[in-house]
Parts: sequence; structure tokens; C-alpha cells
Amino acid sequence: MDARHDVLELSRFLTELSVIDYYFVVHRPSSAALAALLNAMEGVPGVSQDAINGLLGEMTRITKLDVSAPDVLECRERLRLLYSLGGYSPPE
Repeated sequence: MDARHDVLELSRFLTELSVIDYYFVVHRPSSAALAALLNAMEGVPGVSQDAINGLLGEMTRITKLDVSAPDVLECRERLRLLYSLGGYSPPE
């Protein structure tokens, strides 16, 4: 399978994790979605840093979302925790 498909599937899975965790109730849905996408892009082999940077630049330009906002960073950490607690490990 290609990296794009894997990123979409992993980000979908991470988004589903955020929906079932009460922790995310106080966070903006866009922060959880962005966190899921960022974690997925970093977790899938074959996604270059240039591709990540390009997408982040476009997302920031279009949506005005701050990828380094505390809310996004907190959501990213929580999703990493949920992913690892589920018995999954990031690819090496």
C-alpha cells in the first residue's frame, strides 16, 4: 500500500480514539483532528519531512491553525498515549 493510504487510515483510527476518550471534550475538534493527522504522518514510513512540512505550510495558510499551539500538542500527546496503551507501537 502507499503512504497516502496508510496516513489516511491511521489518522482515521486516531480520530476514532479521540471520539471515545472524554479527555478530548475540552479540546477543539480541529485540534484533535490536526493532532491525529500530524501523528499519522510522522508514524507512517515513507512520508518525507518535506511532505510533512509542505502540508503543514498549506494547512496553516488555508486554515490559520497553529500546529504548535498548546491545545494541538496536548492532543498529540494524548493520542500517542492511547495508541500505545492499545498495544500499538509506532513503526521504526
